[in-house]
Amino acid sequence: MGFDANLICVRKDYRRRLNQFLRTLGLPPAKDFGTGTWEDALGTLAPGRAIGFTKGWTVLSDPLGFETSEHPQPKRPKGSFWPARIDAGLARLSQDAPALGFVFCEDVPFHGFTVHLDGRRRRCRTVGDVPGYDFGRPTPQEKRALAAEAAGDEQYRLFQIMREYGIPPADLPQVEFTFVSRTDDVVPEPGASDVSEDLERQIVAEVEAERRRRVRARSFADCPRRPP
Repeated sequence: MGFDANLICVRKDYRRRLNQFLRTLGLPPAKDFGTGTWEDALGTLAPGRAIGFTKGWTVLSDPLGFETSEHPQPKRPKGSFWPARIDAGLARLSQDAPALGFVFCEDVPFHGFTVHLDGRRRRCRTVGDVPGYDFGRPTPQEKRALAAEAAGDEQYRLFQIMREYGIPPADLPQVEFTFVSRTDDVVPEPGASDVSEDLERQIVAEVEAERRRRVRARSFADCPRRPP
């Protein structure tokens, strides 16, 4: 079995505003499902989404690629492999800082990355045995990474891109990750079911109200964690 990972990396430390970070991505508020290592956070056997912090970056991992077992084929915007809610969330997060996304899948194989800057997607590139993406122009960091190891495999090239943006892959195994939600713990997405639009809006409003209640009732600050 090869190396598999689905990562979102934002160059901002959100440990004190974790629910804001998750809400922006259309994900449920944080719960405490324990901590684990980098290896624990990766792959399809991970218990859920996990978050860690390193060198000013917030790193979020999801073993299902931010899809769900109920909706394994969510809506995707043109030019991105991420579900629509994740792509939109990355754009919003990138208004304050660069927001990157990475997919490693050795078994298919399929590798890709996205770059969001200044509130919009600037780059999406994938390589693999499934239909690929080549949105936008190569960034300077991508050009340097590819020039540094033109003959390397795609996994290594993605690691090089991470390094160019200031995320040393070698540091990630030293980071303690906190599991913040199960993979089937989701916020209803408009259009994801056959109910009417009015009912969809009502469901989303009710979920948002419940999410705000939970945030007030229990702060994520109580979750065990340590600085990277």
